Amino acid sequence: MKNSILVLTLTVIIGLVSSLNVNAEIMAVDPDTFDNGTDISNAFEGITLSTSGGASAGSVFSRTDGQATTGLRTFGNNTTNGVIPDLVWFEGNGLDGLASTTGSTLRIDFDSLTDFVSIEIINQDSFDGGVLRAFDSNNIEIDSSTSSISGASAVLSISASSATIAYVTVAGNSVQDSVHLDNLQFNKLTATDPSFDTSTGIVTFPRVTVDGETAFLNVELLLRSDGTYAILSAEAE
Repeated sequence: MKNSILVLTLTVIIGLVSSLNVNAEIMAVDPDTFDNGTDISNAFEGITLSTSGGASAGSVFSRTDGQATTGLRTFGNNTTNGVIPDLVWFEGNGLDGLASTTGSTLRIDFDSLTDFVSIEIINQDSFDGGVLRAFDSNNIEIDSSTSSISGASAVLSISASSATIAYVTVAGNSVQDSVHLDNLQFNKLTATDPSFDTSTGIVTFPRVTVDGETAFLNVELLLRSDGTYAILSAEAE
């Protein structure tokens, strides 16, 4: 009974008294960090890279690319049919309509939901277009960004009002709009969750804001068995 009261009280305190701080950091993901041909599918903190479609779906590689916008390399796939370069990405089938020339689509899965993603697309020839699609944790497409490019590059980006993006896909619109991909960025959100010691009834918050204004650090509350609590310590920010 005591633990039930403590958990209930903790829930009320979190929901009504304080708003937990969320740390946000823009993460840059660039293939130049690795040598040409390196499998970078699981090489970056906070994300998993993969491909769908293509002659050999699965991994993502760092590929030396003369059209890279940063450094020497872009995101590459493992196309091996001799028809489609392993440097380009597009949705759908090739000009011959055969499955062997199906384009590769880059997929980025986030370890934690995010609210911002951007990536640069570079045209394969004189004029190409790409699409970035964002999906929630139920695999429902919630937003998209499209762009046509006739110059060096263009940035596709999606911003959400809250952290709802579970993964994104990006590629050229078709084989006639195949694109190179470089310079991925996303917002890494980390919640500073409270620590609750059930043996002592003490809950510790790294940071607490009251009424959305006054902030306190290292807040310790003692949760009593009667459903009340006492503030043990707090430091003004």
